[in-house]
Amino acid sequence: MLRDLRDSALPAEYRRMVALVLGTLENSRAQQALAAALQESKDDDWSTVLLHALGAEKVGDEDDEIFGLPDSPFVYELSGLRLTIRSDLADPGIRRTVLGFLDHAEVDVRRAAARALLHSTAHEDLRRHFLERIPREPDEGLRAGYGHALATWVAGGPVTSPERGDVLRAVVDAALLPGNEGLRFRVESPLSRVPLPPTEIGRLAEAALQPPMERQLWSLTVLSKQSSSAPATVEDVCRRLATPGSDEKVREYAARGLGGIRTSSSETTLLALLQDTSWSVRLAAAQGLAKRPGAAVALTQAASADPDERVRRAARDALK
Repeated sequence: MLRDLRDSALPAEYRRMVALVLGTLENSRAQQALAAALQESKDDDWSTVLLHALGAEKVGDEDDEIFGLPDSPFVYELSGLRLTIRSDLADPGIRRTVLGFLDHAEVDVRRAAARALLHSTAHEDLRRHFLERIPREPDEGLRAGYGHALATWVAGGPVTSPERGDVLRAVVDAALLPGNEGLRFRVESPLSRVPLPPTEIGRLAEAALQPPMERQLWSLTVLSKQSSSAPATVEDVCRRLATPGSDEKVREYAARGLGGIRTSSSETTLLALLQDTSWSVRLAAAQGLAKRPGAAVALTQAASADPDERVRRAARDALK
């Protein structure tokens, strides 16, 4: 198969299939041959196939099934073959070769290179390249992919890593920039899973208080997940936004944030929001008042008298 991979006289489709099969093998000779072919490639389509092959999830000799593996973050399909792109490119030489294609002029080639690398963030050189690529990459989808990979590393990587704070700060920097809506969406979940340091909580609080609204809502969502580590900051921001002067969507998100803060002042604000003109704000307030004895009277009234059935149902559920 290695000889067929190198033989340009063979049909192109056959060589592509050979490359994909080699890519699934836990065999250093096969991986080195794919990397060598990638270095020599002058054809974008061939480079794309080789990049996906290098990023393919590897299987050992004991595994019978090498295609259509479950739980795939990305599945590359060609000529009926399906590969899960989920490999840690541990070989630094192969990693350097693939990294060079992140600067390729063709976006499809850059995407293939990124897919091959997304699961190799355990390596410092890769994290550094992703950080450098985010502000320079014109494709929003790729920026989002880099951000998600880095945020996932922050959420699951070693807490004691001296690099962790710098990576987190760079991800938040990118998320707060205009034009990075996709990146914000992709990094929201991993950033919401970890306690954030005071500096980043402060930056999110500042961003939540200032338009544009889309950035405000994202900042509020991530900030609200810090209610256990920074309850005073979360409450202060949410109460400042839970006013008639804020957009109704912002008030709704603020009500959700206050629902995670168990203080008398947050309860007072939620009770006021239970009278809001927007049904979605009243619904969020009713949900946030669940299991608060002081809210029983207001919830009972909302359960029977609110003009919106969704709010009445939420109030009834909150009283259970």
